Amino acid sequence: MQVVDEKIVVLKGVVSKAMVNVGFSKLKVLEPKLFGGARSSKELENFVWDLEHYFSVAKINIDE
Repeated sequence: MQVVDEKIVVLKGVVSKAMVNVGFSKLKVLEPKLFGGARSSKELENFVWDLEHYFSVAKINIDE
């Protein structure tokens, strides 16, 4: 199961970077949903991915 989770993380990164390279200059970037505080690792992982995706598409540079 961990191997599948690792592959999903890699795929999310590839998709996120591909979305930036599409070249749409006038996209309206929707803001990510607020984190509701759920005690679920999957909910937290989805929230973090949404933030990373938002910053990537909005072309906001974040330090890792």
